[in-house]
Amino acid sequence: MHTRFTQLVKYKNNEMQQCEQKLFQANSELLKAKEALQRSYKLLYALEVPQEGDITVFLQSRLSFSMQQSVIRSHLQQVQFQNTLVKQAKEALKASLIEYEKFQYLEAEQIKKIIKKQKMEESKSLDEAALQTFISRSQ
Repeated sequence: MHTRFTQLVKYKNNEMQQCEQKLFQANSELLKAKEALQRSYKLLYALEVPQEGDITVFLQSRLSFSMQQSVIRSHLQQVQFQNTLVKQAKEALKASLIEYEKFQYLEAEQIKKIIKKQKMEESKSLDEAALQTFISRSQ
């Protein structure tokens, strides 16, 4: 049944689906960022400290550790950023879902009113038909 809320319900449904897709993408990006962070930690733990050699070997080792720590900090920031995006996407989805349910409820109420009105009209026409039949029989 078509009401004045039908188009709004369809629009809100599309909006809600878009929010769901954004949340899915944000979760996917968060997972990728966490995996990159894990790989960075594995690389850091795989680096070995030289036990002997000249100063350049030790400086190179120290530089490698420092660079890997910088990469880890960068990946940590990316994970935090993706966490923020996921939270925002969840909030947007929640708000969109509430709006969708609100208009869906309004549409359902409108349909109930239309059906009630139709039943009343049908009841009146049946009463009128019964009255006409009764009058024609009594004459």
